[in-house]
Amino acid sequence: MKILITGIQSIQASSELDRLYVKENLFDTRPDYGWSSKKKEEPEEEYLILDMGSVNRIEEMRMLTKNDPITNFPERFVTYYSEDDITWHQLHEENSFIRARYLV
Repeated sequence: MKILITGIQSIQASSELDRLYVKENLFDTRPDYGWSSKKKEEPEEEYLILDMGSVNRIEEMRMLTKNDPITNFPERFVTYYSEDDITWHQLHEENSFIRARYLV
């Protein structure tokens, strides 16, 4: 997953695949690395929490697969937002996301 936005104060991730797919790689401009969760035998809840320091409007969110034909890309996910890091509101729920083609 690659996030190309500015103003992020901090980021938390539930897990990281390895040194090439860590949360900090969401901010660089390299298309070959990003963030990926650890591989699991069974599906498990994963998350990213972005603190932007203030309320911001996000126009678009893109999820790209890593450069690997076997990506285990999420088919189901929920996007939440919070203005105070206490109360969270559901923004979007996806139950049948069609995997994007991986970058070459």
